[in-house]
Amino acid sequence: MFKNHLTFLQPTATYRELILLEEIGRNPKVTQSLLAQKAGIVPAMVNNYIKNFVKDRLIIVNGNKTRNMMYTLTPQGERRKFNLLLSYVKETVALYKNAKEGLKARLYEFKAEGIRRVILYGAADTAELTFNAAEEIGLEILGIVDSDNRKQGKEFLGKKIANPTVIKEMIPDAVVISSFGYQNQIYEEIKMLEQNGIKVRKL
Repeated sequence: MFKNHLTFLQPTATYRELILLEEIGRNPKVTQSLLAQKAGIVPAMVNNYIKNFVKDRLIIVNGNKTRNMMYTLTPQGERRKFNLLLSYVKETVALYKNAKEGLKARLYEFKAEGIRRVILYGAADTAELTFNAAEEIGLEILGIVDSDNRKQGKEFLGKKIANPTVIKEMIPDAVVISSFGYQNQIYEEIKMLEQNGIKVRKL
């Protein structure tokens, strides 16, 4: 659920507090070194968080200082964890909505070109967001293709992932590259489709 290798959304103290409380709630015997790894901080910082948790009556600590430590969330700690998680979910949903609106604006540009029937290239997480945004503005999704043969034939968003070789047969107005990480690479591989009247568009 939690990621620490983020480019735009760097973990905050509140975010790390949520991670630590989640891990403690999941495993009362978790070590401080593992907590540090999960939260992306050094063990000394974990110790400071633990001290503050005890001070704020969020957890109870039992056991020897060097081994057999056990952390128990108090009812107050459970409430704190729930409230932090709720705030996290609300912010994530808001970010999702903003991302979708940005995609819709870009897809409206394609629609203004006369594009109506599209194929999405790239069955990644971003394809789902693109798929939903495209449907909301009235673009017809003919199919989803991916060059990864491990994905081909699998169900994705109600459609079977196909090999890119079927693109011409489906006669789309355009191929929209929905894989954010490989847009330039994919574009170079399929830009020749434009010679057949199939537009290729990057998000």
